[in-house]
Amino acid sequence: MKRLLSFFLSALMSYGVAADIFVVMHADAPVEHLSREDVRDLYLGRSKVLPNGEFVRIYDRGERSDIRADFFEHLAGMDLRQVDAFWARLVFAGRMLPLEHVSDATELERFLAADMNTISYLASPPEQASLKVVYTAAQ
Repeated sequence: MKRLLSFFLSALMSYGVAADIFVVMHADAPVEHLSREDVRDLYLGRSKVLPNGEFVRIYDRGERSDIRADFFEHLAGMDLRQVDAFWARLVFAGRMLPLEHVSDATELERFLAADMNTISYLASPPEQASLKVVYTAAQ
C-alpha cells in the first residue's frame, strides 16, 4: 500500500511540472518589479510603457517555442494559435507593430544587456550581472 501511494505521489509531482519563466530587463532599468498585469499588458500590446512612463522595447521568443507557449498560457490563458491571431488583428488594424522574435537565449541576453529599456523572458534566471529579474511566472 505504501509503495502504491508513493508511486502515485511521485507520478503526480512529476506530471506536468513546468519550470518558472523569468521576465528580465537591464540591471540599470528604472523598474525593480513588474506585476503580472504589467507584463501581460506589455506582451498583449495594451501598453508600450513601463509603470514609470518610459517606453520599452519588447522582445518575444521564437514563434513556436515551448517557453513562449508556457509564457502566454501563464499570462493570458492563451495558446500560441490564439496569441498569433490576437497579434495579427493588432498589426492588421495598424495599432501595433509585431514584436521582435529572438529564438537564441544568448543573443537575447546580449540585446537586453545592451539597452536599458528592453524586456524579455528566459527559462532560467540570467547569469549576467547586467540583467535582473523583474517578474517570475511561477508554473
